[in-house]
Amino acid sequence: MENKDKKTKVLLESSSQGFSISIHGKKGEDGNWLCAVENNEVILSDFPTSDFLEKIEQERRYDKTDFILSFADAFKRFDLSEWFLCRPLKIEKEFAEFVLNEFEKRMDEYSEQFPAESPTEEFMRKTRRDEWRTKAAASLASKP
Repeated sequence: MENKDKKTKVLLESSSQGFSISIHGKKGEDGNWLCAVENNEVILSDFPTSDFLEKIEQERRYDKTDFILSFADAFKRFDLSEWFLCRPLKIEKEFAEFVLNEFEKRMDEYSEQFPAESPTEEFMRKTRRDEWRTKAAASLASKP
């Protein structure tokens, strides 16, 4: 996601087809992060009609909080979605360890509650774990 306000940055972003959720942050005067959570979901259709295209804006679910949340509070809102089943697009270095630990917990809980019923589903889950681990490791290895 493009960051138009140079004072803010994407701290965490997860995305799937037609859906993204992200935490944006900016440093407050005290040096602590002030965060906002952005949800963006578009209902997709394989066969869009002009009626459908007119409805997209009505069907689109978009909201963004103000920059008043701590990262912990922003993550609680972020965590209301199934972000861990989506692809990781951004993990800020400062939060990479925390996010990876939370990812592992969510994926373990999900796998326990909903056991994979096919090799394809098991492969998808393994792939998702690899993606999150790789993204977190890359974030931790990045230069400050």
